[in-house]
Amino acid sequence: MKKIENFILFRILHQLEDAVLIIATVAILIMTILNILMRYVFYSAIIWSDEFIGFGMLIIGLIGTAGCVRDKLNTSLDGLMCKLPRKLQTAGYFLINIMVLVLLFYFCVAGFRFLGTVGAQKSTMLKWPMVFFYGLIPVSCILYIIETLLNIAKDIRNNECRFIPVEEHMNSVSEQDGGE
Repeated sequence: MKKIENFILFRILHQLEDAVLIIATVAILIMTILNILMRYVFYSAIIWSDEFIGFGMLIIGLIGTAGCVRDKLNTSLDGLMCKLPRKLQTAGYFLINIMVLVLLFYFCVAGFRFLGTVGAQKSTMLKWPMVFFYGLIPVSCILYIIETLLNIAKDIRNNECRFIPVEEHMNSVSEQDGGE
């Protein structure tokens, strides 16, 4: 049986998420260096650079969330949950993931509704359509939902429906990286 995370659609999605994060990070870095040079060498700042950098940070924060969920680097209740018996850990795992998915679905619907109120609003300096940036909210929720469902499916297949302590997760990741 083929692993769900190996389907071409999910691999492309993960590569796209990573590419967006890398591009946004590089753009922020270049703009920051350029603006420092302009301010301290030429005594003339780029007036729209702060808005540009802020938009880049927004992209990293919202899209990066999905990558954190994918790699199980998001915050969780593992300190509390790992002290419980295995059956209670499993029940808590599913309960918390269901609550997270319900909240994400709500935020996604609310985000799309909010997009209807934005109209033709543009950013102050760059005059970019704000619908793009507000649209990142429901898009990031959709990505977060996909990654959460993929993790649940992997955990069910691997019989790991529990909160894994960060140390154990990091050890398993480093072992996987060393073995490839």
